[in-house]
Amino acid sequence: MAGIGAERLSLPFNSAPGDAPAFADPATHPVPAHWNRLITSSWDSQHYIALALRGYEYCAPRVELGPGHLPDDDPGCEVNFFPGYAFVGGWVAFVFRAPVDYALLGVSLACSWLLMFLWTGKEMREALGSGAAWLSLLYLNAFTSAYSLATVQTEPLAMCLAMATFVSIERRWYLLGALAAGACSIVRPTGIATSLAFALALLVMTVRDRPAVQIIWRRAGLMALSGWGLIAFLLFCQIRFGDALVYVHARARYYHCSPSLLSLLHPSYRVIARSIWAGPNEAVWLATALVWFALGHRSAMSGFRLGGKVFWYMLFVTTVGVGAISQVECGFSGMSRYLLLALPLFFAIAAATKDKPLAIAFWLVASLGHYWAVNACYYVSGKIPRLWEKCAIQPAS
Repeated sequence: MAGIGAERLSLPFNSAPGDAPAFADPATHPVPAHWNRLITSSWDSQHYIALALRGYEYCAPRVELGPGHLPDDDPGCEVNFFPGYAFVGGWVAFVFRAPVDYALLGVSLACSWLLMFLWTGKEMREALGSGAAWLSLLYLNAFTSAYSLATVQTEPLAMCLAMATFVSIERRWYLLGALAAGACSIVRPTGIATSLAFALALLVMTVRDRPAVQIIWRRAGLMALSGWGLIAFLLFCQIRFGDALVYVHARARYYHCSPSLLSLLHPSYRVIARSIWAGPNEAVWLATALVWFALGHRSAMSGFRLGGKVFWYMLFVTTVGVGAISQVECGFSGMSRYLLLALPLFFAIAAATKDKPLAIAFWLVASLGHYWAVNACYYVSGKIPRLWEKCAIQPAS
């Protein structure tokens, strides 16, 4: 990230070393000063930093809300972003008395490290084989959007919680798995995939095992618990704003596009065409991911036990499905980053190529080339209006 900033865009890692992100007037000003001073802070980082600094304190009271005054009308109300990652970063900043952007970056780096640590643990090595486990981790780090592992974004925390949930299932630590899955559901919208994957895996194992009634009820409670984060967020939004789905409604107004299964089944050809040729070529990476998964999923999943196999299949299908449905009207914007949470994708690529050195080399070169030349540059250039022109790409939106 520092290399891309310095070599391609002439930007330092920290453009304001003595000025941490802060609000001059948090009640009226929507953007914290110096929010993008770090090369790793771009796009949605602004909103997570704002949430970490002021939460929902400056949202209008419920009695003032109505058809003429929506929650997202207020500049100090960030209801179109999930708060989990921001609140963790705010807590870290408070405990360690650190600038909030460094705290959030620290959370991302710690989660990325833990993700990779668990990725090379015995559960993964026994299922995939040591060689394929390491190769799949290499593919993750070489993927076009892998720069997200070192940014002020939600992907590292969500991916870490998903992997922790899988390990908990394998070790039969079901309570820990439910807590991790529930936490993932409040980090980002596609985090609900982890909750659903955990619940389905536990359901399938319960049907197979046919345990005592007491254990069945206990597991049913754990299935419900696996969505605790999203449930808590929906309840908060209903109580605070009078609209449990305020995130969905605010997001549609913010991005001017809405989730649509119909649009996915019958998309606008103009939008799809732009998502193919315009950077960062989101539709190309979505199609490529689907092809790779189709080629390698059977071999990749054959070594997992029933619970893990159900978990990973459900995680992949839900992550890709939710991401595609929510972003199709936006030209699949951000889809290459959403694919990072579809962790079985990288298992499948490894399984399909593990005995093919030329295929390994080709995919690594293609992924890293796009990573360096297009996707990471596109992210870093989002810090400053029209800076993307220095990346020599035309964005899709």
